[in-house]
Amino acid sequence: MVNTHARFLFGMFRGLAKFERESKITQDLRMISSDWQFDQLQIFDTQGKLVYQTNLNTGAPQLGLSAGIYTYKITAHNGQNQVEKSGKWLNYGE
Repeated sequence: MVNTHARFLFGMFRGLAKFERESKITQDLRMISSDWQFDQLQIFDTQGKLVYQTNLNTGAPQLGLSAGIYTYKITAHNGQNQVEKSGKWLNYGE
């Protein structure tokens, strides 16, 4: 069981490293890659509340979010690996 879990975590890390090399996240949170397929973007406020979600690779909304720092999570896959990339995003506001 421990061996299986360790292999799973190593595979996840390897997939994320591959994603980091083969894709880019733009300032407005669009994913650019010819090797990975976008699945979902989620944006959370400082309290952890989901404030925006989309399954289209259109980035953050142009209107509707106040200026501030948010946490984003992008989910993508390349057929054999699914990854979740998260980070901080500074929204300059409307």
